[in-house]
Amino acid sequence: MTRAWWIQFVALYWPLTAAVVAGFWIRHGRRERIGMIFACAWVAGILPVVDGLAQVIHLWSYAPASAALGRMPLALYAGWIAWWGALAPLLASRFGIGKVAVAMALLDLLLMPQLQPVLLLSPHWLLGELLLVGLVLIPALLLARWTTEDVRVSWRAMLLAVCFPALTVVLPPLILAGDFPTLLNWLHGAPRVLLYPAIALMTLGTAAGWSAMRDLALDGQGTPVPLDSTRRLVTTGIYSYVANPMQLGMTAIMLLEAAVFRSGWIVLIWAMTVIYSEGFARWSEGVDMRERYGEAWLAYRGEVRPWMPSLLPCSGHACFLYVDHSCGICHPIAGWFLRRKPVRLEIRDAAGLPFRRITWEDPISGRKEIGVMAVARALQHLHLGWAMLGWLATLPGVALVMQICMDASGTAPPKRD
Repeated sequence: MTRAWWIQFVALYWPLTAAVVAGFWIRHGRRERIGMIFACAWVAGILPVVDGLAQVIHLWSYAPASAALGRMPLALYAGWIAWWGALAPLLASRFGIGKVAVAMALLDLLLMPQLQPVLLLSPHWLLGELLLVGLVLIPALLLARWTTEDVRVSWRAMLLAVCFPALTVVLPPLILAGDFPTLLNWLHGAPRVLLYPAIALMTLGTAAGWSAMRDLALDGQGTPVPLDSTRRLVTTGIYSYVANPMQLGMTAIMLLEAAVFRSGWIVLIWAMTVIYSEGFARWSEGVDMRERYGEAWLAYRGEVRPWMPSLLPCSGHACFLYVDHSCGICHPIAGWFLRRKPVRLEIRDAAGLPFRRITWEDPISGRKEIGVMAVARALQHLHLGWAMLGWLATLPGVALVMQICMDASGTAPPKRD
């Protein structure tokens, strides 16, 4: 047996054994186990992306392996998932996130050079290690801790909304390509007449999924994953148009990937995803939601279709859009919405109220959106085409840039004395 074989053997079974031993040693409950599952999902989804970036910028490379993901041997991949996704959160629950993160990073610094000839490091490999710790280890620890303590639901939902699409959308084409450079070459060589429309549709699908995640977190106080589900039935926003927005966006992106890469394997994965969603997942969700929400859930599913979006919002309750009619900029916005007859949106005068910008409010959940985000949310009370623009505005950074541009053009509220 070669040194490379022993390295992969130890890299796989040492973390697995350590995680099992720690699991028996450190007492943990249901929330801790869910946190570890989420942490493992984060490492499994984000590690290949960060590792691929490190290879693209030549921070390290791998010797050829018979079983690999993006050239990284599967033994190292699985070992890292157990090491940072299971063992690290268990230890952090006992010793604290800071101490465990530092200890794991230092141990990684010591062990990475010992992985030769499986892993070949460049002189600048420490930058890659910094990326791994900052983008993989620390978020995994935080996700596990927040899930265990049931806090920071918006951040939990955001991290889950990143890692699960990475698992289902990024990994299949990476497996087909073999590594990120080849995958990038495939994208560069794809027909532009197909690639650009696909990117536009993928962006819309991503926006729909992101908007759904925000609605579940802010309105439902939960995440998209049934293990960490919502506390309140969400029937507004994107969920007033379609009942399965995240599944719809994800499967649409996978189908577009299959077209861009001309891959029958991705079509097969897409078909299996649809069958699972319409089979076991739909039955399991139906049983769970009926138990938790009863007639409200049955009424909602009677109004909103699971896969085909409606042209107008079909469910939900009335929300408010507060506009100061004395404002020369805000008043035309109120008129614009009124002319389009919004569904379940009551426009109120904000004069005398403590709202310095146009504000959208959900009276049931107490959620408020301000400025550009308020307009984006109000658009989701109109026709589906306008709602799509509202979903796009929820993408990270989009509304912020738009708000900065508008404030710079003179729409910022006056400073208070």
